[in-house]
Amino acid sequence: MESLQRILLISNSTVYGCGYLDHVEQQIQEERILQFLEENETPVVGIREGAWLVCENDSVTLKGEAGARIFRRGKVPVEAKPGDNIIDLVGAPNGS
Repeated sequence: MESLQRILLISNSTVYGCGYLDHVEQQIQEERILQFLEENETPVVGIREGAWLVCENDSVTLKGEAGARIFRRGKVPVEAKPGDNIIDLVGAPNGS
């Protein structure tokens, strides 16, 4: 039986705001993601508006015009930019 990799995607459009409330919303969202990771091994990709992931041929590539922030249990969050292959951060599409 083939194993599938799980990735939790979160739309993260608040990063484009420049006001104080936008900063607070982003901070609260990040706290909730970190709380989720206390109980789960599933990587979380905070994908910004205008970005998407392409999962094929043992690669996970960030596409579009915006980046993403990747959260993993016990690790410091990592910024990814369009064109990055994030397979080492989130795992292979086929779970290997």
